[in-house]
Amino acid sequence: MKITTKLIISYLTVALIVVVLGVVSYVGLNTLNGELKDLYNDRLNPTITLTEMAQQMENTRVQMISGVAYEEPANGQVAQMNLDSIDELLLKYEDRNMNDTEEEVFLQLKENWATYSETVRENIEFLSN
Repeated sequence: MKITTKLIISYLTVALIVVVLGVVSYVGLNTLNGELKDLYNDRLNPTITLTEMAQQMENTRVQMISGVAYEEPANGQVAQMNLDSIDELLLKYEDRNMNDTEEEVFLQLKENWATYSETVRENIEFLSN
């Protein structure tokens, strides 16, 4: 075989390897991109929603304690706004796809939230009188 033929074959072999690596990389990056979108939409966004709920629940608690301690009805109004906002966040969270364990925990959260919310609403009524 001539040197020219050997060089052409070796360059074609290297080019083929580069093309195969490019295709494998492209497919891998597309798969990774899809998984990252799922991670963002199915895990991170719900976590952000839960964090917002937790912050507003804590603020509601503080508002109620301050309202009773300082006899300030305005704190009850802030707590009421927090309750309404949390209700909206719960509806937003409920719209996502959950596995069985998440659904079970969410149902327990809703039951606990109903009790907590009712107690806070009673306290708000107490503050306003």
